[in-house]
Amino acid sequence: HKDPHILLPARSSNAQEGVNKKKLTERKKKAHDHVEIVVGTVHASPQGGLIGCLAQNLMVKFNSESSVEIIKRLGIDDEDANNNDDGSLTVMELGPGNGFSLKELIATNKCKRIYGIEISERFRTLLHGKYSDEIKDGLLSIHENDAKNLDFLEDSTIDALYALNVIYFLDPLDAYLTEIHRICKPGAKVVFGVSDAVKSNDDAVFVNQDWEECVSKMKLSGFFSDVDLSDDMELGMFSFAFISGIVNNKPN
Repeated sequence: HKDPHILLPARSSNAQEGVNKKKLTERKKKAHDHVEIVVGTVHASPQGGLIGCLAQNLMVKFNSESSVEIIKRLGIDDEDANNNDDGSLTVMELGPGNGFSLKELIATNKCKRIYGIEISERFRTLLHGKYSDEIKDGLLSIHENDAKNLDFLEDSTIDALYALNVIYFLDPLDAYLTEIHRICKPGAKVVFGVSDAVKSNDDAVFVNQDWEECVSKMKLSGFFSDVDLSDDMELGMFSFAFISGIVNNKPN
């Protein structure tokens, strides 16, 4: 028999907040895995039959086109990009997922070093298998860091940075923009690829679903110039856009 007057100690608000934050982080990791399927990546076990085959082909086409487009918008193939034409760029992708965009980036032959920041263990394992040669050769490295804390990099290391279907999860966005500004060289181009396909999802997980607001935050940060939101592109059944900016000089 328990004395009804004896109360168990309540979980502290800080402890409960920590639990809630951890649960939300896990939901974001799962959503990151899922969005690769929702907006264009072939799932490891696609649906069988004719419908599954058609869906797989559509997803491959979408992901291939969006990957080509974001690397194109990064501008590293331009003649005067970063005053570099000798394959010595250092480039970062946030959330490479299945590695479609990495394939396009590597094919440019413009990079001496590529960093992939991937919080999903499943995708890190896949990338280590898919790009084992590039990792062994020192061209590519895959890191599990949260992109708001890239303390393994010195200031002004990165020549260009991009992220496809990732900005939705960067919360608070200002903290990530601060770290991006720190690690990027002045003049580096930053490009986020976004799709309207995510806008019906849980906004507690897909936090950044308003592209104009993302543009506004980039401008207000003071870290970027020439911030731009592209016109929508139609890729298969999806609408896609690109948010870009140029990293400003660092304060003395």
